[in-house]
Amino acid sequence: MAHVEFRGVAKHFGQTIAVKRLDMEIHEGEFVSLLGPSGCGKTTTLRIAAGLETPTAGEVLFDGKRVTHLSPAERNIAMVFQLRALYPHMTVRANVAFSLRAERLPRAEIAARVERAAKWMRIEHVLDMMPSAVHPADAQRAAIAKAIARDPALFLFDEPFSRLDAQLRAQMRIEIKRAHRETGRAAAFVTHDQAEALAISDRVAVMREGELVQIGTPAQIFDEPSHRYTAEFVGSPPINMLEAEMTQENGDVSLRVAGQTMPVDDGMALNGWDGPRRFLVGMRPRRIALMPPDASEGEALRGVIDLLEPMGRETLAHIRLSPDAEARCLYPRQERWREGDAVALRIDAPRMTFFDAETGAALKRRAAS
Repeated sequence: MAHVEFRGVAKHFGQTIAVKRLDMEIHEGEFVSLLGPSGCGKTTTLRIAAGLETPTAGEVLFDGKRVTHLSPAERNIAMVFQLRALYPHMTVRANVAFSLRAERLPRAEIAARVERAAKWMRIEHVLDMMPSAVHPADAQRAAIAKAIARDPALFLFDEPFSRLDAQLRAQMRIEIKRAHRETGRAAAFVTHDQAEALAISDRVAVMREGELVQIGTPAQIFDEPSHRYTAEFVGSPPINMLEAEMTQENGDVSLRVAGQTMPVDDGMALNGWDGPRRFLVGMRPRRIALMPPDASEGEALRGVIDLLEPMGRETLAHIRLSPDAEARCLYPRQERWREGDAVALRIDAPRMTFFDAETGAALKRRAAS
């Protein structure tokens, strides 16, 4: 097993800064996803962990030992790429066993490791086929089995499902999660798919422009974003992000959103607010309920349904709150709303999140009484 540490790691390619300064740990047995858009530095970080890139600054440690200048072979890692790394002239079985034969392991041990990895990745039925004859998903499963058979200290995955369709990606997520549970090894997984990262990971590291924005459990990343970037990048449909202002009159505190005033109660945990008067408020579409327009004034914002998007069991409503502000709400399809309906939006106030309008940093609010 390996406990991986990045200490002040940076990587420059000439004038291009791929990774600015990275301080991060991957604990023994932990599955961590590096999540972000193309060019954010996640693959470079993975390649530094593998020894395929040497950092411009900082150190990489495995179990407290510096490995910054060690080769990939000296690190005892296994890496799975976007393109399945299988030799076309060998059977799947021979591919999975290739590195084990290179290590001159006993035949019985090689056979046992191959069978075990094949069982975990569910490719027993293609072991004696050539890579060109198997389904692309099975070929990628074989590439992962090849890595598993080596029994490395650390698994590194560079968007291994990116060339598969949505249904196969979902299947592969389940299989790789099961395989990780069986091996008990640390793993780093690069992806730009936030749903994939949330589904498969113990922790998610959100990256932007070479920097680590936030690292935490999937629940922390979704419910407690530390930055506006995390809140907007993670979640589908995207979070509602609206300009807001805190007002106070005769000792009563109110929240003004989209030109409408929402009285503040203890559920919002905003009394005693010491943040800026103007900021951004984030509201997840699933945490907004649609109500008739005559709902109590103190409970809701008001608007008109501009557009409806059926999404199977739910419908996504785009609601015009003002000429310049729109909110999205997911509601069960059993509810019968139509475009043009006037509605009230009941907000799950304790789940609202607040961000500095200039820096994007999350703003803390008083704990609810």
